Amino acid sequence: MSEEWTDADDAIEEIREIRRQIWARFDNDPEKLMAHYIERDKQYVGPRIAPRRREQLSESSRDAADEQDMVAFPNGGDPPATGE
Repeated sequence: MSEEWTDADDAIEEIREIRRQIWARFDNDPEKLMAHYIERDKQYVGPRIAPRRREQLSESSRDAADEQDMVAFPNGGDPPATGE
């Protein structure tokens, strides 16, 4: 079974390369990266999209969100605060 390289693979690799470049810009330091994004967020003056409250999600969406939280926070850590 051979695997062929696709346009989707090209796009994913391009995204990964951009992420590596961004990560390197901040010396691979998550605190520096987050400080940068927090500062950019403070400077943003455009419209904001409010996150949906959990109770507004359909049951299948809540289940998907729960699964994503298990991936994003595998050690049981709390997700970041949303400011609500």
